[in-house]
Amino acid sequence: MNVLAEVSFTLRSHSSSVTSICFVEIAQSREVSENFGSKWCLATGDADGNLIVWDSEPFFDQLAHWCAHDGGILALLPDPRRGSGAPSLRFWSQGRDGCLHLWEWMIAIDSNNETSLFLDDLLDSSALGKSSTNTRSSALALATPLPNKISTIRTGFGSFCRSDLLLWNDIDRETLYILSPTVNATEIEVWEVGPLVVSTSLPTCSVEPLIDNVGRFAVPLSAVSEAAAVLSKRSDGSEDETQGTLLDAMKAQTGMVMCATFLHNQRAQSVVTHKEKSSVELLIAVCYESGSIFILQCHTCHKEDESAKVKALITLPICKDPLLSFTLFIDDSGGAAVGSGSFIYVFLLDVAGGKGAVTHRLPLAAPGSNTTTLLRFPSGRDGISFGCWDSTVRYIPCDAVMEPSTACVVKLPTSHRSSVNSLAAITHESSCTLASGEKDGTVVITRLLLQ
Repeated sequence: MNVLAEVSFTLRSHSSSVTSICFVEIAQSREVSENFGSKWCLATGDADGNLIVWDSEPFFDQLAHWCAHDGGILALLPDPRRGSGAPSLRFWSQGRDGCLHLWEWMIAIDSNNETSLFLDDLLDSSALGKSSTNTRSSALALATPLPNKISTIRTGFGSFCRSDLLLWNDIDRETLYILSPTVNATEIEVWEVGPLVVSTSLPTCSVEPLIDNVGRFAVPLSAVSEAAAVLSKRSDGSEDETQGTLLDAMKAQTGMVMCATFLHNQRAQSVVTHKEKSSVELLIAVCYESGSIFILQCHTCHKEDESAKVKALITLPICKDPLLSFTLFIDDSGGAAVGSGSFIYVFLLDVAGGKGAVTHRLPLAAPGSNTTTLLRFPSGRDGISFGCWDSTVRYIPCDAVMEPSTACVVKLPTSHRSSVNSLAAITHESSCTLASGEKDGTVVITRLLLQ
């Protein structure tokens, strides 16, 4: 399987390293979506806390530019809720200032169904910082000149761990869960976000949703110790000194949480009803500074007098170097992890059976990678992309992980000149678009086709 890659745009408005990117689909009711189709924009954040929203193809015009955080932006996350009111552009930004903001733009749709957004004169805002203007006419009109900051969650100040979102669909409700770092960098916490309701007094924005902290979790070291006795043995039963040393270090200290994500496939039967509210069983993957990945089963808790429960389903020591990022396959059967070392680590998972194993180490041309993303092609043949410190972007197809080789790690022609620190991808009818941000502030848009 060959990947055809072509750079279609290079965006140059950031003055510092582009540390986070996401594609944001405009949230629409099902009726509007059926009439006008789906639309999306691109959001990019940098190490100075600045955030830029770009129009979608074919122009990628800059729509807005403002200071969103007092510190670098770690993550940009599209809010997956569809909504029932006017179409809106809605996403979360996570900064190293310990804040997680929800931004929202209400949009009016023109019957021409163009793909651009129209911004009138953008005025300076003391709440949002600097802004820029764009005068291109468009089929979509924004209800306000800049996005409204709907809500803020206080998370771990100074953490490197990126947040993640999960939309939980139950029989009679739709709940958004947010996974975030804590002030104690060895722990993670889960927030439950209530539904969005459009304000009756100010129809250009939603009312701030109810947000509840429903759990703080740390990997139970007892589970790590229990697994150490088995994992430190070779297949012939003899002691593996290298593996044993690594596991001893894991038992002593896991280090900081470097990356955490919800599993793609949560268990449908995992809602446990209590007297007033429900406790939800969430499956979470966490990688630590120790070079290990844990699959955790976490029960949320609303009541102050009850403690949230956590169980380690899988303990997977991977390497001695700090892991910085990993991505799971869409079926959670495995994934790939990278860090400060010189390898891509491919691993397989059996969540139901509580088993995991590193299957291959694929060498990188130069050490270092801190960003990964899943590429979903229309054919269903997915892949994982890696942004590397040597200015390259690499790709490995998911269906090659059973028998991977150095040859299956493809270098994509993204034309970067410095370290690639952020990636995001979106799937189209016949192709996939990859956005990659680098240390010098450049964002490169690459169109990918499978041959």
